[in-house]
Amino acid sequence: RGQVAAALELAEQAVSLTESDPQTVAAWRSRLLRAEVQIARLEMAAALPDLQATLPDGQAFDPLRARQKYLHAQIQVAQGQLQPASEALASAAPLAAGDHDLELDLALLGSQVRARLGRWQEAEDGLQSVLTRSTERNDRYRQALALNNLGMSRLVRNRFDEALPWFERVLAYDDLERTRIYGLSQNNVGICFARLGQFDRALAAQQRAIEIHDRSGRKSELMQAVGELGATYLLQDEVALGIPHLKRALSIATEAGLSADGAVWARNLAAASVATGNWAEAARYNDEAR
Repeated sequence: RGQVAAALELAEQAVSLTESDPQTVAAWRSRLLRAEVQIARLEMAAALPDLQATLPDGQAFDPLRARQKYLHAQIQVAQGQLQPASEALASAAPLAAGDHDLELDLALLGSQVRARLGRWQEAEDGLQSVLTRSTERNDRYRQALALNNLGMSRLVRNRFDEALPWFERVLAYDDLERTRIYGLSQNNVGICFARLGQFDRALAAQQRAIEIHDRSGRKSELMQAVGELGATYLLQDEVALGIPHLKRALSIATEAGLSADGAVWARNLAAASVATGNWAEAARYNDEAR
């Protein structure tokens, strides 16, 4: 549900309850759960020690070894290290055999990596497979993740009219309204509407996405939502309304060390500064983007 503060508190309790016997499956499951929540909070440095530690030998720990690689790959994807992430996911797959949830998680992230590497057909095939398997298992959440990613593969290629129906299928899942993926798809619907010139609908969707992510405390999704809202205002020539949102997105990205995302918002702020004739600010943001 994206309630990361509550999730971290519970994960910390689990770690405390298992620290008297730290080399058990339960102890390591707790540590990796905590790391997963820390990644959701963009606290990458806090998560890394558990993701770089060596798990005990034995087949019982193989699914946890796979999850450890998966979580490390999440950080690598966030930081733009796509090839290392792809290698980590490939090495995790044999270890995850039989853990159906983890198998789907690996396939979802792997498809995202392939899409970002421009391997569109491989990404599409992987996502369609996840959609089929999650539907068979009545896993609504991962169905929504697959649908959202299928839309994203079109959105990033500027095929906004083709992307929109995939996101709208997620928004039809009323039972997921308070979840992270619902907020992501709300934001993506807003991006599509904005690029198609339907600004009122775009603003409504993006403001709803901000409400969802602001409440949950998931900073990565909040950064994207506020930044895209700022970008929509720029497209409308409402530059003064867009600048505060872009500054907030840049601040979140900078604090989390997400340089690729930070460059996007700095570039947008440079463009906004040019539009308002603030040349010194434009130069500063352009230098920051570089």
